[in-house]
Amino acid sequence: MTMEPAKWHWWHDAEENPPEDWVHAFDEATSDIGTAVRGLEAAIYIARTRKRTGKGPTFSELFRAVGPDPRNLEPLPRTISSVERNRVVGQFRMLIAHAWGRAGWIAWGIETHSLRVGPRFRAAARRHRTTKTSIEHM
Repeated sequence: MTMEPAKWHWWHDAEENPPEDWVHAFDEATSDIGTAVRGLEAAIYIARTRKRTGKGPTFSELFRAVGPDPRNLEPLPRTISSVERNRVVGQFRMLIAHAWGRAGWIAWGIETHSLRVGPRFRAAARRHRTTKTSIEHM
């Protein structure tokens, strides 16, 4: 199966396609539906983590909780160095997070534990609280 390099620019090697499992996980997480569903799940996880700990989760914690978690995907080829593996995993996560961020579900700063909910989630939470309050006062 030949894929378009732009679809998987997190991958390291133009000579060899990335593992199919990674491609499918990336495509699912960044599709319109995947972004809506996983982005919302990510925002909920971030909100709960912030409420519980006072700080946002790390990207590793976020992806372990809502996926796709690279540890659960097909192993990367053994020919890839540990430095390159770390780069691939980091880029894979970051590009997915960027899709969720562009959709407004999540945001972050440059410091560790800076993940926070995005404007779309905050607006949805406000609407939910308003609707819930209106129903309770009927």
